[in-house]
Amino acid sequence: MIIGENRDMANEERIVDFLICRNCSSPCYVYEIDGQTVIEALCQTCGNEDVREFSLEDEDDAMG
Repeated sequence: MIIGENRDMANEERIVDFLICRNCSSPCYVYEIDGQTVIEALCQTCGNEDVREFSLEDEDDAMG
Protein backbone atom coordinates (compact mmCIF):
# COMPACT_ATOMS: atom_id res chain seq x y z
CA MET A 1 0.00 0.00 0.00
CA ILE A 2 1.24 3.43 -0.93
CA ILE A 3 0.87 6.21 1.61
CA GLY A 4 -1.00 9.19 0.17
CA GLU A 5 -0.26 8.54 -3.50
CA ASN A 6 -2.44 9.81 -6.33
CA ARG A 7 -2.18 7.49 -9.36
CA ASP A 8 -3.05 10.05 -12.03
CA MET A 9 -1.95 13.44 -10.79
CA ALA A 10 -2.13 14.97 -14.29
CA ASN A 11 -5.95 14.75 -14.20
CA GLU A 12 -6.26 15.95 -10.61
CA GLU A 13 -7.12 19.55 -9.84
CA ARG A 14 -5.28 19.26 -6.54
CA ILE A 15 -3.59 16.67 -4.36
CA VAL A 16 -5.72 14.99 -1.71
CA ASP A 17 -3.89 15.28 1.62
CA PHE A 18 -6.06 12.83 3.55
CA LEU A 19 -9.33 10.91 3.60
CA ILE A 20 -11.98 10.95 6.32
CA CYS A 21 -13.00 7.65 7.90
CA ARG A 22 -16.80 7.61 8.13
CA ASN A 23 -16.66 5.09 11.00
CA CYS A 24 -14.73 7.28 13.44
CA SER A 25 -14.38 10.65 11.61
CA SER A 26 -10.57 10.51 11.82
CA PRO A 27 -8.29 11.78 9.07
CA CYS A 28 -6.57 8.90 7.26
CA TYR A 29 -3.22 9.21 5.55
CA VAL A 30 -2.77 5.59 4.36
CA TYR A 31 -4.71 5.36 1.10
CA GLU A 32 -4.60 5.02 -2.66
CA ILE A 33 -6.97 6.86 -4.98
CA ASP A 34 -7.56 6.94 -8.73
CA GLY A 35 -9.10 10.26 -9.70
CA GLN A 36 -11.89 10.72 -7.16
CA THR A 37 -12.26 6.98 -6.39
CA VAL A 38 -10.76 5.42 -3.26
CA ILE A 39 -8.97 2.22 -4.33
CA GLU A 40 -7.48 1.23 -0.98
CA ALA A 41 -7.49 2.80 2.48
CA LEU A 42 -6.69 2.03 6.10
CA CYS A 43 -7.82 3.97 9.15
CA GLN A 44 -5.09 3.61 11.73
CA THR A 45 -7.47 4.78 14.46
CA CYS A 46 -10.29 2.22 14.16
CA GLY A 47 -8.84 -0.29 11.67
CA ASN A 48 -11.46 0.32 8.97
CA GLU A 49 -10.40 -1.00 5.54
CA ASP A 50 -13.76 -0.77 3.71
CA VAL A 51 -13.15 1.75 0.90
CA ARG A 52 -16.87 2.59 0.82
CA GLU A 53 -16.49 4.00 4.35
CA PHE A 54 -14.02 6.75 3.41
CA SER A 55 -14.62 10.13 1.85
CA LEU A 56 -12.30 12.67 0.30
CA GLU A 57 -11.54 15.57 2.61
CA ASP A 58 -13.46 18.10 0.48
CA GLU A 59 -16.54 15.83 0.23
CA ASP A 60 -16.75 15.80 4.02
CA ASP A 61 -16.60 19.62 4.13
CA ALA A 62 -19.40 19.85 1.57
CA MET A 63 -21.62 17.53 3.61
CA GLY A 64 -21.72 19.79 6.52
